[in-house]
Amino acid sequence: AKCLDDIDVSNASEDEKKSRRNELLTQLVHLTEGKIHVELEHARFAVQLSKIVESEGRRKEAVDMLGELHVETITNMPRIEKLSIILDELRLTLELDDLEKAPLVSRKFTYRALGKKDSTELKERYFFLMADYYSRKRQYLMMARCAHEVYLTAIGADVNKPIAEATKITSALTATKKKHDAEEDEDEDTAAAAASSSAAPALSPEQNAKAIESLSNCAVLTMIPEPLSEQAADDQGECAAFSPLSQQKNRLNWLAELEQNRLLQDGASQVHGLVKSFNSLDLVRHEVLPQAQELSQQHALLSSNTDRIAELNHRLSEHDILVIAKVFTRIKISKLAELVSLTEEQCEQFIMSMVNIKVLYAKIDRLDGVISFERKKSAAEEVEEWNSTVAHMMGLVDRISHFIVKERMVHAVATAQQNTATATAQVVTAE
Repeated sequence: AKCLDDIDVSNASEDEKKSRRNELLTQLVHLTEGKIHVELEHARFAVQLSKIVESEGRRKEAVDMLGELHVETITNMPRIEKLSIILDELRLTLELDDLEKAPLVSRKFTYRALGKKDSTELKERYFFLMADYYSRKRQYLMMARCAHEVYLTAIGADVNKPIAEATKITSALTATKKKHDAEEDEDEDTAAAAASSSAAPALSPEQNAKAIESLSNCAVLTMIPEPLSEQAADDQGECAAFSPLSQQKNRLNWLAELEQNRLLQDGASQVHGLVKSFNSLDLVRHEVLPQAQELSQQHALLSSNTDRIAELNHRLSEHDILVIAKVFTRIKISKLAELVSLTEEQCEQFIMSMVNIKVLYAKIDRLDGVISFERKKSAAEEVEEWNSTVAHMMGLVDRISHFIVKERMVHAVATAQQNTATATAQVVTAE
C-alpha cells in the first residue's frame, strides 16, 4: 500500500503512473495469493486491480478476478465491504449477459445481511440488479418482489424480525391513513387510543416518493405475469435473497393485498384502480382497456416495452374468461367471444394457454362450438361430495336442536320465576 501511495505522488506522467500501479498490483496479488494471514490484503489488492482491468474494457477478466476471491469466506473483512465486492461481481456478470452465473452470485447474499440498517443502499442496488436479471428472463412476478423489497426498505420495515412484528409498520401506515376518514362523532377517547395504537413512523418526502414509486412498480409487475404454480414461484424465487415479507406464491392474493394498501390508493390512484378491476368479479376488459392504454403510455415500466403492454392486455382478457368460467358451466364460443370482446380464435388461444398452465379446466367441442368448464366427477368424488353435504346438513340440524332446547329451558326458567313471584305476592296479600 505504501508503494502505491508513492506512485501516486511521484512526478511521472499519468500513463506511467497507471502502468506502474497496474504492474505493482499484479505482483502483489501474485505474492499474497494463498497466504492465509494476508488474505484480506490479497482481496483488496485484487479488487483494485479488477477496477483497473474493468476501466480498460476487460470486464470478463475483471469478473473472473472477483469470482476467484470468495470474499464471503474472509472472516476479518467488514461486512459492508464484502457486500460491495459481491455486488460489483453481480453487476459485471449481468453486463456480460451471463444469465447462468448470475443466480449463483446472487445466492451469496442473505436477506438478513441485506436487512441491516447500514445496508440500505446496498440492498436497493442488489434488488435493482436482480430486477434487471428477472427482466431478461421475463419473470415479472419476481420483478414485482424486487420492487416490493425496495418498498419495504423505503418504509423502514425490519425484515429480520418475525413477519407478524415486521408487518406492523405497513399496517400502521394504512391505519394512519384510515384514521383521517373516521366519523366526526367518534368518541375522543376511542380516537386517541386508535391513534396511539396505529402510530406509524413518519416518512420523509424522499422516502414517501420512493415507497409510492416502488409500490406502483410492484402493482404493475404483478398484473402482467401469467399465473404460476407454487412450485414454479419457489423455483424462480431461489435466485435472490428475498425476505419472508415479500413471499407471495399466489398472484391473485397479492393483488388483493395491494388493493387494500392506502399508500398505493393515495399515491398512484390510476394503478390502484386497475388493480381493483383485476380483483372484481365483473367483465372489465371493455371498460378498463382505455385506462390500461393510458397507463401503458405513462408508466415507466410499460411505455417503452410493447411486450409488457401486450401481456397486460392478455391478463385483462384472461380475467374476463375466468369470471365467465365461474358463472357458466357451458357456453357457446361465439357468445364467449362477444362477452370478452375478442374473436373466437383468440378465445380458443387464451383458453388453451390457461388449460396448459392448469389455471382453468375447459373442454372445447368444435363441432357444436361449445366450451364446457365443468369437470366430470368420478364416482368417488360424487360420494365424497355427498358425504360432505350430509355432514354439513346434520351439523346444522344439531345446532338448531341445541338452540330449541336452550330456548325451552330459558322459557321454563322465566315461567318458574313468574309463578314464584305470583305465589309470593298471594301469600303477602293473605297475611
